[in-house]
Amino acid sequence: TDNKNAAKMATDYLLKQGHRNISFLSSPPNDTTTIEDRIEGFIMSHAGYGVKANESIWLTHLVSTLPDKCTNENIEADCEKIRGQLLKHPEITCLFVTEYNLAELALQTVKSLNKSVPDDISILCFDGPYSYAGNYFFTHIRQKEKQIGSTAVQLILKQLAGEKQVEKIHLNATLIVGKSVKQLKH
Repeated sequence: TDNKNAAKMATDYLLKQGHRNISFLSSPPNDTTTIEDRIEGFIMSHAGYGVKANESIWLTHLVSTLPDKCTNENIEADCEKIRGQLLKHPEITCLFVTEYNLAELALQTVKSLNKSVPDDISILCFDGPYSYAGNYFFTHIRQKEKQIGSTAVQLILKQLAGEKQVEKIHLNATLIVGKSVKQLKH
């Protein structure tokens, strides 16, 4: 997935909806270009709108959704970090979350503060379960998972056939508008 452009598209949408205090939530960006690219797209969008991306309201060290860190203790700790950030920064109007499972934790945390999504806090995330009826709660970035898998298989087959070319393919993502982002009035 072209994560930079996908994050830019998602952030453009949020900024068009009137959000200016958007908290970026992710697992640690080290060792993964995916998060780094999403941060870059997030910042590019802010710059394009002449809005400062406020890093002091970001949480980029949430670990509970990492494969080797998914424990009840880490889930509780991440929820507490999100809760603390929302209480410390009441100006936050939206959470830009880099993955669906973290968005679920964010939703649970917002509800634990007796607030609602999207009335009090909006949430946008990457990915989410497919709905044949088209009813999506989270506004999210949909990646082309089947095409990613198919393309990966084709590249492996080419390698097995002895082709030495190195291809880097970026697929565009789609913004799916759900019910989790509120339009703000200025």
